[in-house]
Amino acid sequence: MLNGTRTILLAAGIASRLRAYTESIPKPLVEVNGSAMLHNATHQLSALWNREATIVVGHRK
Repeated sequence: MLNGTRTILLAAGIASRLRAYTESIPKPLVEVNGSAMLHNATHQLSALWNREATIVVGHRK
């Protein structure tokens, strides 16, 4: 379906609106409905396209 399409998942940033949840874990690992946000994103991606994805991590790194 997405042949030739490059996938970039943005998982960086300071997450100021999620501060209560991100003091001890990174934003992509915050759980929503019992599953980490990064897992949800990669699961949805794999349902569309079973290829590689680039994950951008680290605020200002």
